[in-house]
Amino acid sequence: MKKLPIDFFWEPNKINVSPRKDSPKVIFLTSETGVEALEVALRKGLDVEKVISEDRGPVKRFARVNNIPFEGLNEKTDLTSQGLGKSIDYAIVAFTDYIVPADSVAEHTGRIVGAHVSDLTKAEFRGGYPLEAALLDDKKSTSIVTFLINERIDEGPVLMRQRFYLTSAYEALGGTASSLYGRAASTAGELLAKTLFNIKRLSSNAQEQKGEPTYAKPLKQEDLTVNWGEHTAQHIINMFRAGERVYTRFKGSMVKIGYIGQFRSKLPRGTSPGEIFVNGKVCVATEDGKALILSNAKFTSERYGNLEGYLRTDYFLHQKPTFG
Repeated sequence: MKKLPIDFFWEPNKINVSPRKDSPKVIFLTSETGVEALEVALRKGLDVEKVISEDRGPVKRFARVNNIPFEGLNEKTDLTSQGLGKSIDYAIVAFTDYIVPADSVAEHTGRIVGAHVSDLTKAEFRGGYPLEAALLDDKKSTSIVTFLINERIDEGPVLMRQRFYLTSAYEALGGTASSLYGRAASTAGELLAKTLFNIKRLSSNAQEQKGEPTYAKPLKQEDLTVNWGEHTAQHIINMFRAGERVYTRFKGSMVKIGYIGQFRSKLPRGTSPGEIFVNGKVCVATEDGKALILSNAKFTSERYGNLEGYLRTDYFLHQKPTFG
Protein backbone atom coordinates (compact mmCIF):
# COMPACT_ATOMS: atom_id res chain seq x y z
CA MET A 1 0.00 0.00 0.00
CA LYS A 2 1.38 3.38 -1.02
CA LYS A 3 2.11 5.57 2.00
CA LEU A 4 1.06 9.16 1.45
CA PRO A 5 3.39 11.83 2.76
CA ILE A 6 1.54 14.24 5.04
CA ASP A 7 3.02 17.65 5.69
CA PHE A 8 4.90 17.83 8.99
CA PHE A 9 2.81 20.81 10.04
CA TRP A 10 -0.49 19.09 9.18
CA GLU A 11 -3.04 19.57 11.93
CA PRO A 12 -5.94 17.12 12.29
CA ASN A 13 -9.53 18.31 12.43
CA LYS A 14 -11.67 18.05 15.51
CA ILE A 15 -14.86 16.19 14.55
CA ASN A 16 -17.84 17.56 16.47
CA VAL A 17 -20.30 14.87 15.45
CA SER A 18 -21.85 12.42 17.92
CA PRO A 19 -22.04 8.75 16.91
CA ARG A 20 -25.34 7.66 15.43
CA LYS A 21 -27.53 5.61 17.75
CA ASP A 22 -27.71 2.80 15.21
CA SER A 23 -23.93 2.66 14.75
CA PRO A 24 -22.11 -0.45 15.94
CA LYS A 25 -18.96 0.05 18.01
CA VAL A 26 -15.86 -0.42 15.89
CA ILE A 27 -12.08 -0.58 16.00
CA PHE A 28 -10.47 1.22 13.05
CA LEU A 29 -7.10 -0.14 11.82
CA THR A 30 -5.42 2.06 9.22
CA SER A 31 -2.25 3.86 8.12
CA GLU A 32 -1.66 7.54 7.37
CA THR A 33 -3.05 6.85 3.88
CA GLY A 34 -6.40 6.12 5.54
CA VAL A 35 -6.58 9.16 7.86
CA GLU A 36 -9.17 10.77 5.63
CA ALA A 37 -11.26 7.59 5.57
CA LEU A 38 -11.28 7.65 9.35
CA GLU A 39 -12.21 11.34 9.43
CA VAL A 40 -15.09 10.95 6.96
CA ALA A 41 -16.44 7.89 8.78
CA LEU A 42 -16.51 9.87 12.02
CA ARG A 43 -18.27 12.77 10.32
CA LYS A 44 -20.93 10.33 9.14
CA GLY A 45 -21.56 9.24 12.73
CA LEU A 46 -19.64 5.98 12.95
CA ASP A 47 -18.88 5.00 16.54
CA VAL A 48 -15.10 4.47 16.51
CA GLU A 49 -14.03 3.24 19.95
CA LYS A 50 -10.34 2.77 19.22
CA VAL A 51 -7.81 3.51 16.46
CA ILE A 52 -4.92 1.14 15.79
CA SER A 53 -2.12 2.03 13.37
CA GLU A 54 1.52 1.38 12.53
CA ASP A 55 1.71 5.13 11.94
CA ARG A 56 2.42 7.08 15.11
CA GLY A 57 2.35 10.46 13.38
CA PRO A 58 -0.80 11.75 11.64
CA VAL A 59 -3.05 8.87 12.72
CA LYS A 60 -2.02 9.14 16.35
CA ARG A 61 -2.44 12.93 16.28
CA PHE A 62 -5.89 12.60 14.74
CA ALA A 63 -6.97 10.10 17.39
CA ARG A 64 -5.62 12.31 20.20
CA VAL A 65 -7.38 15.46 18.93
CA ASN A 66 -10.65 13.53 18.73
CA ASN A 67 -10.24 11.82 22.11
CA ILE A 68 -10.18 8.32 20.62
CA PRO A 69 -7.93 5.74 22.32
CA PHE A 70 -4.92 4.91 20.14
CA GLU A 71 -2.71 1.86 20.07
CA GLY A 72 0.33 1.11 17.94
CA LEU A 73 0.01 -1.75 15.48
CA ASN A 74 2.58 -4.53 15.53
CA GLU A 75 2.89 -8.25 14.82
CA LYS A 76 1.40 -9.05 18.25
CA THR A 77 -1.77 -7.02 17.72
CA ASP A 78 -4.73 -9.25 18.54
CA LEU A 79 -8.32 -8.24 17.81
CA THR A 80 -9.76 -10.35 20.61
CA SER A 81 -7.63 -8.63 23.22
CA GLN A 82 -8.82 -5.32 21.75
CA GLY A 83 -12.37 -6.26 22.68
CA LEU A 84 -13.71 -7.53 19.35
CA GLY A 85 -16.67 -9.78 20.01
CA LYS A 86 -17.12 -8.33 23.50
CA SER A 87 -17.30 -4.56 23.94
CA ILE A 88 -16.49 -4.03 20.24
CA ASP A 89 -18.89 -5.18 17.53
CA TYR A 90 -16.75 -4.91 14.38
CA ALA A 91 -13.21 -4.18 13.20
CA ILE A 92 -12.39 -2.12 10.11
CA VAL A 93 -9.08 -2.84 8.39
CA ALA A 94 -8.45 -0.34 5.58
CA PHE A 95 -5.51 1.32 3.80
CA THR A 96 -2.94 -0.68 5.72
CA ASP A 97 -0.50 -3.51 4.98
CA TYR A 98 -1.62 -5.30 8.13
CA ILE A 99 -2.81 -8.86 7.43
CA VAL A 100 -5.32 -10.17 9.95
CA PRO A 101 -4.05 -13.53 11.29
CA ALA A 102 -6.04 -16.55 10.13
CA ASP A 103 -6.99 -17.52 13.70
CA SER A 104 -8.47 -14.06 14.31
CA VAL A 105 -10.44 -14.27 11.07
CA ALA A 106 -11.77 -17.70 12.03
CA GLU A 107 -12.73 -16.51 15.52
CA HIS A 108 -14.45 -13.36 14.26
CA THR A 109 -16.01 -14.48 10.99
CA GLY A 110 -18.27 -11.76 9.64
CA ARG A 111 -16.98 -9.12 12.07
CA ILE A 112 -13.94 -7.80 10.17
CA VAL A 113 -14.65 -5.38 7.32
CA GLY A 114 -12.15 -4.21 4.73
CA ALA A 115 -12.09 -1.53 2.03
CA HIS A 116 -10.34 -1.90 -1.31
CA VAL A 117 -9.87 0.31 -4.37
CA SER A 118 -10.81 -2.09 -7.16
CA ASP A 119 -13.83 -4.03 -8.37
CA LEU A 120 -13.50 -7.11 -6.19
CA THR A 121 -16.85 -8.41 -7.47
CA LYS A 122 -14.74 -9.39 -10.51
CA ALA A 123 -11.73 -10.43 -8.36
CA GLU A 124 -9.88 -7.51 -9.95
CA PHE A 125 -6.53 -6.18 -8.71
CA ARG A 126 -6.27 -7.91 -5.36
CA GLY A 127 -3.25 -6.78 -3.36
CA GLY A 128 -1.61 -3.60 -2.14
CA TYR A 129 -1.30 -1.52 -5.34
CA PRO A 130 -4.72 -1.53 -7.03
CA LEU A 131 -4.74 2.07 -8.29
CA GLU A 132 -1.33 1.68 -9.88
CA ALA A 133 -2.54 -1.50 -11.61
CA ALA A 134 -5.69 0.22 -12.86
CA LEU A 135 -3.67 3.11 -14.31
CA LEU A 136 -1.24 0.77 -16.05
CA ASP A 137 -4.27 -1.01 -17.50
CA ASP A 138 -5.43 2.35 -18.94
CA LYS A 139 -8.71 2.23 -17.03
CA LYS A 140 -10.75 5.42 -16.75
CA SER A 141 -12.60 4.25 -13.66
CA THR A 142 -12.49 1.52 -11.06
CA SER A 143 -14.50 0.77 -7.91
CA ILE A 144 -14.20 1.21 -4.18
CA VAL A 145 -15.65 -1.73 -2.29
CA THR A 146 -16.24 -2.81 1.26
CA PHE A 147 -15.99 -6.53 1.94
CA LEU A 148 -15.82 -9.15 4.67
CA ILE A 149 -12.23 -10.16 5.33
CA ASN A 150 -11.56 -13.89 5.21
CA GLU A 151 -8.45 -16.08 5.46
CA ARG A 152 -7.11 -15.04 2.05
CA ILE A 153 -6.00 -11.55 1.09
CA ASP A 154 -8.78 -9.51 -0.58
CA GLU A 155 -10.87 -12.59 -1.40
CA GLY A 156 -13.84 -12.01 0.91
CA PRO A 157 -17.44 -11.39 -0.26
CA VAL A 158 -18.30 -7.83 -1.26
CA LEU A 159 -20.74 -5.79 0.82
CA MET A 160 -20.97 -2.47 -1.07
CA ARG A 161 -19.46 -1.05 -4.25
CA GLN A 162 -19.15 2.46 -5.66
CA ARG A 163 -17.60 3.65 -8.94
CA PHE A 164 -14.44 5.72 -8.62
CA TYR A 165 -13.10 7.80 -11.52
CA LEU A 166 -9.37 7.81 -12.13
CA THR A 167 -9.07 11.37 -13.40
CA SER A 168 -9.38 14.75 -11.76
CA ALA A 169 -10.00 17.94 -13.73
CA TYR A 170 -8.17 19.88 -11.02
CA GLU A 171 -4.84 18.06 -11.24
CA ALA A 172 -2.13 17.93 -13.88
CA LEU A 173 -2.37 14.79 -16.03
CA GLY A 174 -5.52 13.84 -14.09
CA GLY A 175 -3.70 13.14 -10.83
CA THR A 176 -1.11 10.59 -9.74
CA ALA A 177 -1.62 7.41 -7.73
CA SER A 178 -0.77 9.32 -4.54
CA SER A 179 -3.44 11.96 -5.05
CA LEU A 180 -5.95 9.34 -6.18
CA TYR A 181 -5.41 7.33 -2.98
CA GLY A 182 -6.21 10.48 -1.03
CA ARG A 183 -9.52 10.91 -2.87
CA ALA A 184 -10.23 7.18 -2.61
CA ALA A 185 -9.77 7.26 1.17
CA SER A 186 -12.41 9.97 1.49
CA THR A 187 -14.89 7.99 -0.61
CA ALA A 188 -14.06 4.80 1.27
CA GLY A 189 -14.74 6.48 4.62
CA GLU A 190 -18.29 7.30 3.55
CA LEU A 191 -18.81 3.82 2.11
CA LEU A 192 -17.49 2.19 5.29
CA ALA A 193 -19.93 4.19 7.41
CA LYS A 194 -22.85 3.18 5.19
CA THR A 195 -21.71 -0.42 5.32
CA LEU A 196 -21.48 -0.57 9.11
CA PHE A 197 -24.86 1.12 9.58
CA ASN A 198 -26.40 -1.65 7.45
CA ILE A 199 -23.98 -4.46 8.21
CA LYS A 200 -26.46 -7.21 9.13
CA ARG A 201 -28.56 -6.80 5.98
CA LEU A 202 -25.50 -6.43 3.76
CA SER A 203 -23.77 -9.46 5.29
CA SER A 204 -26.72 -11.69 4.50
CA ASN A 205 -26.59 -10.56 0.86
CA ALA A 206 -22.82 -10.33 0.39
CA GLN A 207 -21.64 -10.98 -3.18
CA GLU A 208 -19.00 -13.63 -3.72
CA GLN A 209 -16.16 -12.67 -6.05
CA LYS A 210 -16.34 -14.14 -9.54
CA GLY A 211 -13.95 -14.28 -12.48
CA GLU A 212 -10.27 -14.94 -13.02
CA PRO A 213 -8.37 -13.09 -10.26
CA THR A 214 -5.82 -10.42 -11.14
CA TYR A 215 -3.24 -9.10 -8.70
CA ALA A 216 -1.78 -5.66 -8.01
CA LYS A 217 1.87 -6.10 -7.14
CA PRO A 218 4.54 -3.50 -6.31
CA LEU A 219 5.76 -1.69 -9.41
CA LYS A 220 9.16 -2.61 -10.80
CA GLN A 221 11.37 -0.53 -13.07
CA GLU A 222 10.40 -2.73 -16.02
CA ASP A 223 6.72 -1.86 -15.46
CA LEU A 224 7.57 1.81 -15.92
CA THR A 225 9.99 1.49 -18.84
CA VAL A 226 8.66 3.12 -22.00
CA ASN A 227 8.63 1.40 -25.37
CA TRP A 228 8.30 4.38 -27.71
CA GLY A 229 7.46 2.17 -30.69
CA GLU A 230 4.50 0.54 -28.92
CA HIS A 231 3.19 2.82 -26.18
CA THR A 232 0.73 5.62 -26.91
CA ALA A 233 1.12 9.05 -25.33
CA GLN A 234 -1.82 8.40 -22.99
CA HIS A 235 -0.43 5.05 -21.87
CA ILE A 236 2.93 6.66 -21.07
CA ILE A 237 1.10 9.37 -19.12
CA ASN A 238 -0.72 6.65 -17.19
CA MET A 239 2.58 4.89 -16.51
CA PHE A 240 3.90 8.13 -15.06
CA ARG A 241 0.70 8.65 -13.02
CA ALA A 242 1.10 5.14 -11.58
CA GLY A 243 4.79 5.36 -10.69
CA GLU A 244 5.35 9.14 -10.59
CA ARG A 245 8.37 8.50 -12.82
CA VAL A 246 9.11 6.56 -16.01
CA TYR A 247 12.26 5.07 -17.49
CA THR A 248 13.73 4.77 -20.97
CA ARG A 249 17.01 3.87 -22.63
CA PHE A 250 19.33 6.28 -24.37
CA LYS A 251 22.44 4.99 -26.15
CA GLY A 252 22.47 1.88 -23.98
CA SER A 253 22.05 3.67 -20.64
CA MET A 254 18.94 3.81 -18.47
CA VAL A 255 17.30 7.20 -17.98
CA LYS A 256 14.81 8.20 -15.29
CA ILE A 257 12.28 10.86 -16.31
CA GLY A 258 11.01 12.80 -13.32
CA TYR A 259 8.09 14.55 -15.01
CA ILE A 260 6.21 14.52 -18.31
CA GLY A 261 3.69 16.87 -19.85
CA GLN A 262 1.49 16.92 -22.93
CA PHE A 263 2.80 18.46 -26.15
CA ARG A 264 -0.20 20.06 -27.85
CA SER A 265 1.37 21.44 -31.05
CA LYS A 266 2.06 19.71 -34.35
CA LEU A 267 5.10 17.48 -34.53
CA PRO A 268 7.98 18.38 -36.83
CA ARG A 269 7.47 16.64 -40.18
CA GLY A 270 8.91 13.13 -40.41
CA THR A 271 9.36 12.65 -36.67
CA SER A 272 9.54 8.96 -35.68
CA PRO A 273 8.46 7.34 -32.37
CA GLY A 274 11.15 7.84 -29.76
CA GLU A 275 12.77 10.70 -31.68
CA ILE A 276 13.68 13.69 -29.52
CA PHE A 277 13.16 17.25 -30.66
CA VAL A 278 13.39 20.65 -28.99
CA ASN A 279 10.52 23.11 -29.15
CA GLY A 280 11.49 25.40 -26.31
CA LYS A 281 11.45 22.25 -24.18
CA VAL A 282 12.78 18.75 -24.73
CA CYS A 283 10.05 16.62 -26.36
CA VAL A 284 9.80 13.06 -27.64
CA ALA A 285 7.45 11.57 -30.25
CA THR A 286 5.17 8.64 -29.35
CA GLU A 287 3.74 5.71 -31.29
CA ASP A 288 0.39 7.37 -32.00
CA GLY A 289 1.76 10.48 -33.70
CA LYS A 290 1.74 12.62 -30.56
CA ALA A 291 4.54 13.81 -28.30
CA LEU A 292 5.36 14.37 -24.65
CA ILE A 293 7.40 17.07 -22.93
CA LEU A 294 10.13 15.70 -20.67
CA SER A 295 11.69 17.34 -17.64
CA ASN A 296 14.04 16.29 -14.85
CA ALA A 297 15.49 13.55 -17.08
CA LYS A 298 18.61 12.01 -15.58
CA PHE A 299 20.77 9.00 -16.19
CA THR A 300 20.28 6.48 -13.40
CA SER A 301 24.06 6.22 -13.19
CA GLU A 302 25.22 9.22 -11.15
CA ARG A 303 28.41 9.72 -13.16
CA TYR A 304 26.43 10.79 -16.24
CA GLY A 305 24.07 13.20 -14.47
CA ASN A 306 21.41 15.36 -16.14
CA LEU A 307 20.33 14.40 -19.66
CA GLU A 308 18.43 17.43 -20.90
CA GLY A 309 21.42 19.61 -21.77
CA TYR A 310 23.00 16.70 -23.63
CA LEU A 311 19.81 16.16 -25.65
CA ARG A 312 19.56 19.83 -26.57
CA THR A 313 23.16 19.84 -27.77
CA ASP A 314 22.65 16.70 -29.86
CA TYR A 315 19.47 18.09 -31.38
CA PHE A 316 20.93 21.43 -32.36
CA LEU A 317 23.95 19.62 -33.85
CA HIS A 318 21.41 17.80 -36.09
CA GLN A 319 22.11 14.42 -34.54
CA LYS A 320 18.38 13.55 -34.14
CA PRO A 321 18.81 11.87 -30.74
CA THR A 322 16.41 8.95 -30.18
CA PHE A 323 15.32 6.98 -27.14
CA GLY A 324 15.62 3.20 -27.46
